[in-house]
Amino acid sequence: MAAANAVVGPYRYRRASTPHSTVRVMLYGTFVGTFKLQTSDPDQGVWVDEPTGSYTAATAQVFEPGGDCDIRWICSAYTSGTAIGAVINGTS
Repeated sequence: MAAANAVVGPYRYRRASTPHSTVRVMLYGTFVGTFKLQTSDPDQGVWVDEPTGSYTAATAQVFEPGGDCDIRWICSAYTSGTAIGAVINGTS
């Protein structure tokens, strides 16, 4: 992501298709900016900022969706550099 409002995702998390109740969310790279983790009800496209999901530095965390949802990263403020966002299924 190298611009304001750039998006990574959505990752479609569906409980019926995975034995895992959490995903790993990662943001890495060298950048100056703010990136938010957002969720939406499945296939609705109405995005809500996650309360613990605003970052100005690289991070790797376990995120528990709580139910079926879509997950994405969005750049809310950008100055410079490149950030790479990822959502990876497979954490327990």
